[in-house]
Amino acid sequence: MSFKHFLLTRFNVAFIERCNAKKIDPDVWLKNRLELFFKTCVPSVCNQENKNFSWIIYLDYRTDINYIRQIESKISSINHHLILLNGDFDILSGKVVLDIKLLMDHHVSHIITSRIDSDDLISKKFTNNIQSLFDYQDYLPVNYDKGYLYHNSKYVLGVVSHKCNPFISLIEKIDSNFYFKTVWYKKHTDYYYDKSTININNTDRMWCMIIHNNNVSSGFFAIPLLFKEVSLNDSFGYKFQKFPTKNSIILLLLFYFKRKIKMKLLALKFYINKL
Repeated sequence: MSFKHFLLTRFNVAFIERCNAKKIDPDVWLKNRLELFFKTCVPSVCNQENKNFSWIIYLDYRTDINYIRQIESKISSINHHLILLNGDFDILSGKVVLDIKLLMDHHVSHIITSRIDSDDLISKKFTNNIQSLFDYQDYLPVNYDKGYLYHNSKYVLGVVSHKCNPFISLIEKIDSNFYFKTVWYKKHTDYYYDKSTININNTDRMWCMIIHNNNVSSGFFAIPLLFKEVSLNDSFGYKFQKFPTKNSIILLLLFYFKRKIKMKLLALKFYINKL
C-alpha cells in the first residue's frame, strides 16, 4: 500500500472553557454531544464500504473515563485511535502530524487525511471515492461539492453545494524528511482560495451536515426538498430521520431565500465600498 488514509475528528476539545464562556453546564453539554455523536457520525463512519482507513478522534484530556469507554465500545469495529489533548484547537494542526508519525511506517510514500465533524455524516462511499482518486499526487485537496443538510428538530432535509465544506480531504506526498501537513493545516474555508483544490460534483451526495440546537456556526442554508423523500439511512446509516410538515418546509424555504438575499446585499455593499 502506497498511502495511509486517516479520518480526523475533534470531539470535545477544550469543551469546559467553551461551555463556561456560554454559561452551559459542561456535563450536560457533553452528554448531549455524546448522544448526537453516537446517532450521527459513528454509524456513518462504521458503515463505510471501504474500511481501509484509521479514525483519529481527539478528546479533551478531562473527559470522564466512562465516556471514553463508551466511545471505544461503539467504534470497536473500526481501526481507531482516541487521543487525549491538553489544549485548544490552535495546537491541533501541529499535534496531529506528530501523532500520525507515531502511527505510520516510514516506507509509506503518501498520506490522505479527511475531515469529519463529530455531529455530521459521510456517505458509505466516501472513503472509497477519495481513495479511488489517489494517483501519487504531490498535493491535492479534494472537495465533494454536493451534500445534504438535515434539520433535526424541524425534520427538513435540503440539498446544497459547498465548495469549501467541512469534509475536505487532502492527498499529499510525504517528503524525504518524513514531513506532511494534513488537511488540518488550514481552515476548511481557506481551501476555497487554494488553486489546487478540485471540486467534484458528478457523484452522489457525499456528506450531510446535521443542524441542531448546539451548532456553533451553521444554520440551515440548503434548498429544502419539497416533493421528494430521501432516506438518510440508506447511504449514511442515520436511523433517526423524521419527515417534516409542510409548515416546517415553508419556514425553512423562507429562511433560505432570506439568507440568500442578505448575502447578496452584503456582497453588493462590499463592492460599493471598494469603488
